[in-house]
Amino acid sequence: AHIKLAVEIKDFSELMMAHEWQKVDPLGRSFLPTSADGRWRWYRLLQKGKQKLNFVNEGFSDVLDQPSIMDWLSAPVGSQFAAVLGDPIEHSFSPEEHQKFFTERNMPFLKIRVTESECDLALRSLKEMGLRYAAVTSPLKKVVLPSKTVNSLYIDEKCIGANTDILGLKEVLKDIKEEAIAVWGGGGLLESIKNLLPKARFYSTSTGDNRDGSNTAFMPDVVVWAVGRSRVNKYPPKDWRPKLILDLNYTDDSPGKDFALMTGAKYQDGARMFKEQARAQREFWKNCEPEVNSMLPSELR
Repeated sequence: AHIKLAVEIKDFSELMMAHEWQKVDPLGRSFLPTSADGRWRWYRLLQKGKQKLNFVNEGFSDVLDQPSIMDWLSAPVGSQFAAVLGDPIEHSFSPEEHQKFFTERNMPFLKIRVTESECDLALRSLKEMGLRYAAVTSPLKKVVLPSKTVNSLYIDEKCIGANTDILGLKEVLKDIKEEAIAVWGGGGLLESIKNLLPKARFYSTSTGDNRDGSNTAFMPDVVVWAVGRSRVNKYPPKDWRPKLILDLNYTDDSPGKDFALMTGAKYQDGARMFKEQARAQREFWKNCEPEVNSMLPSELR
């Protein structure tokens, strides 16, 4: 008899336990993890061609972990894969942006939700499953590698990281001429923004206060919006009337867009930054493939 295991899986520890069970007898066992929010959809795509039983969602199923027919048909079958890691992750455009790059390498590119608290276990588990390339987003940029902020990983015998956000930031901030600049949020990009905009004032979205502790009145001409909807606690002061909102997010639901509508400011989204850092990611990954290229630009080392 063929054994199908389709149970709710709560974390990576349980996932790996069942994954190892399936690997013992791949012709006689199929593992189909379920969840309340569909977080294991990527795993089912990864099992394409590796077990007998699989299910796709034709649009009528309430099993959120079942991949769509299009996702299933477009996913290559291989021993290695690539992924974007973070939390939340569904908004990411990385799979579409990098599709050609990884199709040429016969690798699926998956969206994998990984929380900060489970990062170490998740990376070990994913490496064991065949993860070779990773784009890293919030809140993992500061924790995937010790003492280094990265948004890109190449995983072989060891894990190599780079921060291509710096190149994206340079591209999008190079046209700012105004002196009165406020940065709202920052996250994993904070230090990079400080290096590029040393005269800007930096504000915490948790408290709304200037990060240097000063409370002097300030009216910025430009607000660099650097926080997503799931992490914004406070909006800037109501009397701010900037000329430009430069949003580092590229999603339609960014709160930076809300603030631009409230103030009547000109709005620029983060698509330009995203495209530039993604181009640099592919350059980094390509140069890592045979071995780490010692001639890589210093920004990508």
